[in-house]
Amino acid sequence: MKKRLRKKLHLGEFTEWGFMLDLSFDQTLEEQDKFWYFIISILEDFHLDAGGGGNLKSLSWFISKYKGTCTYADAIWLKHILSNQIKFKLNSITTSDLVDAWHGDSYKLSWPRPTNKPKKITSISEADLDTAFKSGINVQKLIIKYCY
Repeated sequence: MKKRLRKKLHLGEFTEWGFMLDLSFDQTLEEQDKFWYFIISILEDFHLDAGGGGNLKSLSWFISKYKGTCTYADAIWLKHILSNQIKFKLNSITTSDLVDAWHGDSYKLSWPRPTNKPKKITSISEADLDTAFKSGINVQKLIIKYCY
C-alpha cells in the first residue's frame, strides 16, 4: 500500500493511539458542574480530546490527542492528576491500554497491524511524580523519560 493511502487510512506509521478513561463518583449536581469544568480544563491543557458519555454516577470517555497520538505518559499523567486532586471525590479511576483511535483493535485490512505502538510504562513510581510536582519539573517529560 502506498504511503499516501496509509496516511489517509491512518495505517502503519500513521496510526493514532488513544485510551479509555472510566470514572465513577458520588456528587451532587452542583459539584458535578464544577467537576466537568475541572476535567475539561485538564484535557485542554494537554491538548487531549474526549468523546463518550456518562450519567450522574459515572463517565466513560475515549481520550485522543487533538493533533498526533496519545502515549502511555498521557494516560498515566491524566490518571495521576485525577487521583491526587482533592476537590472532588472519585470512587474509581481506570485507564485502558492504548488502542487504535481510528479503527479499534478489531479492524481487519490487508495491511499488517501497526508495530509502532508505544512501550508500556512499568518503572515509574508515585514518589517520582510527587517530587516532580513539588520541584516544578515538567512531569510529562519525566514520564516520557521512563517510557523510552
